[in-house]
Amino acid sequence: MDTIRLAGVDVSKGDIDRSHRVGAVKPGRPRTLLVRFVSYAKREAFYGARRQLRQPRSFEGSTVTTAVASKVFVTDNLTRENQHILYRACQFRKEGKLFAAWSGVGQLKVRLRENGPTTVICTMPDLQKLVDSAAERRRPQAPTETDGDGFRRVIRANRSSAK
Repeated sequence: MDTIRLAGVDVSKGDIDRSHRVGAVKPGRPRTLLVRFVSYAKREAFYGARRQLRQPRSFEGSTVTTAVASKVFVTDNLTRENQHILYRACQFRKEGKLFAAWSGVGQLKVRLRENGPTTVICTMPDLQKLVDSAAERRRPQAPTETDGDGFRRVIRANRSSAK
């Protein structure tokens, strides 16, 4: 709960349905913590404020230090398949084939360009098709009906005959 408060979200014990740790114990690393909120509104408030953990505000009585809170990573609890799809989308982002890739409320979302539309991805073939079509649009097209300098000829009608 202290980590949630460090993100700037007001939360009480009644706002959390359940929480538990998962995964194997690894030396020097804490296990993953799953938290289920009672209300969607509290979950979204924390999920929206998760970036505040990079510059956490300390408060009296906190057991979590600001140094520890700045290393906390908050994400959706995705299925193994969706984790793999999101991982691949992030690889495409690093390769410059996508502008952004993220998850929100269990949906995987990508954006090809900075101000482009957000696309929801459901399967790996959906992601691959989107990346391939974007690459196809970026690839220069061979000029057609050109006069040798790479520009298409424009045929204009005689304006005097239009009168």
